[in-house]
Amino acid sequence: MQLNPLHLSVAKLFEGRLFRIPDYQRAYSWQKRQRDDLLGDLEEAHRSAMEHFMATV
Repeated sequence: MQLNPLHLSVAKLFEGRLFRIPDYQRAYSWQKRQRDDLLGDLEEAHRSAMEHFMATV
């Protein structure tokens, strides 16, 4: 398997997009703490000059 990554800033990744959680994922709902952790990580990545690899598993 070959990966062909795109190099995007966090801002460009989310710019002009609407993200929706599919119905089948809602059973795996997160609590406020997990949502806050994710959003905090994304904000930190946005402010940071460091590169991050993001992918689905």
